[in-house]
Amino acid sequence: MGASCSEVHRACADLAAPKAKATNERGAVPAGVARRSVPSDSESDAESQVSRRPDFANLLGRRVRHFEVSEPDLSPQAQLTEDLMRATRAGDYDAMLDVLAKGAAVNSTTQRRQSPLMLAAAARTPGANECMQLLLDAAAELEAKDVLGWSALLYACRNNRMGQVDMLLKARAQLQIADHGGRTAVMLATLEGGNHLVQILAEQRAQLTKKDQRGWTPLFHAASEGNVDLVKWLLRKHCSAQDVDKDRHTALMVAYNAPNNTKVAHHLLKRACSCLE
Repeated sequence: MGASCSEVHRACADLAAPKAKATNERGAVPAGVARRSVPSDSESDAESQVSRRPDFANLLGRRVRHFEVSEPDLSPQAQLTEDLMRATRAGDYDAMLDVLAKGAAVNSTTQRRQSPLMLAAAARTPGANECMQLLLDAAAELEAKDVLGWSALLYACRNNRMGQVDMLLKARAQLQIADHGGRTAVMLATLEGGNHLVQILAEQRAQLTKKDQRGWTPLFHAASEGNVDLVKWLLRKHCSAQDVDKDRHTALMVAYNAPNNTKVAHHLLKRACSCLE
């Protein structure tokens, strides 16, 4: 009870007094008090996205092996083969002659087992015939086949190359040869719309009634292409419009989705081709 009454009154007054505000009524910070920066919502969202974004440079840099792309190191013979194939595709007679003189093998092949003679047979370049004659004179193998079973003659027929076909037939290429799907030279000629070529092959005794592995004859192939003139010509050559393939389809059924299907159907129906086999 040593405290005086005046001291007790002062202590009570201090407790009842309001605490000082950090800011005034207008939000100004009093002197000597540092303002704490509070980021806006957009700034905080941007900062959070940046913080969550992975560091791809560091992530990949730890596990990526640095290397340089370089051309394959070809052996001298492989380089000659590459040069021969390139010159044949371009129809460059002089380049082919130069490469063959350096020792390139005339029967060398690509990874698909395509020979220079096959490339020349399919080529549409101005010097294709001259290049093919060079290969034939160099004793290129006529009946070599690629991975699909295509020979040089099949390549020429598929691309409707009349000059190359004539040269191969004069060199005694086998006309009845077929690819792995059973398609013959005359069948492949129908796919390119080679009507005149088909007629020439028929004159050379190509079989117009032979079937491939699907059971298709040249008439089926012509009907599937919507080739009205060729369908008419094959029918005149006594190709049967009533043949069925392995799926029991007729040429008329095959022609359903082809262009000119109504005209093709008209000629097939005249030969009593059934669509209900």
